[in-house]
Amino acid sequence: GGPGLVAPSLHWRAFGSKSDAKEDKEEESKVEGPVPPGQGRGFAAGGLVPGVAASAAVAAAGFGLADVLGKGLLHLQGVGDIAGASSPISGIPCAIMLGMALRNQPAGLPSAWLAPGVKFSTKKLLQYGIVSVGVKLSAVDLLTTGAVGLPAVLASIGAGLTFVPWFGRRMGLPRKMSSLIAAGTSICGVTAITAVSPAISARQEDTAVAVANVVMFGTLAMLAYPYLAHHILAADSHRIGMFLGLAVHDTSQAIGSALTYSNVYSDEVVLKVAAITKLSRNLCLAAVVPWLTYLNVRAETKDDEGKEEGVEGKKSAGGKSVLAYVPPFVAGVFALAG
Repeated sequence: GGPGLVAPSLHWRAFGSKSDAKEDKEEESKVEGPVPPGQGRGFAAGGLVPGVAASAAVAAAGFGLADVLGKGLLHLQGVGDIAGASSPISGIPCAIMLGMALRNQPAGLPSAWLAPGVKFSTKKLLQYGIVSVGVKLSAVDLLTTGAVGLPAVLASIGAGLTFVPWFGRRMGLPRKMSSLIAAGTSICGVTAITAVSPAISARQEDTAVAVANVVMFGTLAMLAYPYLAHHILAADSHRIGMFLGLAVHDTSQAIGSALTYSNVYSDEVVLKVAAITKLSRNLCLAAVVPWLTYLNVRAETKDDEGKEEGVEGKKSAGGKSVLAYVPPFVAGVFALAG
């Protein structure tokens, strides 16, 4: 999952920038232009290989940089090379920061050439990497750890869905924007936002701000929380894993933070607990989407002069089964856990 975790950083120019979203859309439209018969979309700009190779190269460079920086840090602390010891700095955040630096450099990147492969890495490879975590899990782990963590998961989701909309009203944010931020913060980041947005007929601006919020704070959490948790939670593997699974927004970010901890502190238990806790949160999306839709439709019905808008909202929300909003990679992780 390394290239998949790094690929979004090659795609990020700035968090939530409207002009950047427009540029990205224009870049995609260039890539998705006419293609010769018998060739897929990826071949219009050189296929998937350049973007996937770029993502893999940045991932490899990030891990190499982490190893060099880690050894330097150990020498500064007066600790020599220890055979078999892991670097105190993880390659995952280094690779992500390196990718973001490349994406934001003045010269930019040849987006039309790299876009198909980077997009493939961001969507498919990332999800395959998350699904592969299921190989390290067992059905017993899913049942026991999931059952123990369920009260914490429900409490966390309930607190997010209650506090964020209330705080949004206090700050004067649009109601639908607050609902999207609540969903992204409480459940599974961008996936939750993209599931709730069409259900409540949110504006593009509201969705962009919610996504930017989740990406920015989730990335900061992914970079900082593994190290903070190790010191604050006294290196308790189960508590740290549950904390990372609850506190980091997006699934990829949560798994990335757990992988960082596992890599730096050689603790596989944290990765397992974090994955199970995060997947338990994700499954709640099936209930949260219709709930937030109901709350928004009810509020629109009360606020608007007529009830037409509320009726339309109900129709748009009822177009899909709630099961359609459950991220497909969640089923993949459970399928591979044996």
